[in-house]
Amino acid sequence: MRINLLLNRLGTFLIVILACVACSKGQADPQYGRQIAAKYTFVAEDLSQFNQFLEQQRSAPTASPSTPSLARWVGPRLMVERESSPYTVVVKLTGKSRYRGDISTSLSLGWEVDGGVRTSAFPPLAKQDVEGDMSVVLTKAGAPVRFGESKTVALVIDLLKSENVNIEGLEVEVWNGVADDSWKDALRPMRWLGLLFVLLLIRYFWVRSKKTLL
Repeated sequence: MRINLLLNRLGTFLIVILACVACSKGQADPQYGRQIAAKYTFVAEDLSQFNQFLEQQRSAPTASPSTPSLARWVGPRLMVERESSPYTVVVKLTGKSRYRGDISTSLSLGWEVDGGVRTSAFPPLAKQDVEGDMSVVLTKAGAPVRFGESKTVALVIDLLKSENVNIEGLEVEVWNGVADDSWKDALRPMRWLGLLFVLLLIRYFWVRSKKTLL
């Protein structure tokens, strides 16, 4: 009877712990990493720079020496740590379509490290067949980047071109860690409790089998 009571209480305890872990995971919802290391919102001056660049592109579709090839935004200094890698950048664009059709915005992503900038391609922020003067919200995540050592860096975003959209807002999040590990990390402290539960079950059936034989 004592063993049955102990097993029932232990089973109830495990169910409660698992439910709490599941609830906390649902609230955090780490899609891109374990936690947000930094968050930036483009101010009016930043957006004006990007939109002016796009107007120049539209008025001079063919490249010329006077037409810049990109518009660059450099974020504040950010401390990145080797143990917290990788770092994933998520960009959310809000805007309005200029006419009916497909819209897209091409960016490149980089990090200002040791006096230089290392850039890489970023997935297009695109949507097909939208109505004219339609509000859109587009979100994309870049490839995770690992840093071999802890250092201070700055995020760099280059606007290369944009089709059929007036940019009204840009928000940038920097996530660290691996999203898939968050669930494993939450369950890792429970591994010994699970082992204890299995041992109790084995002992319970062993004692029960001895009583049956007697």
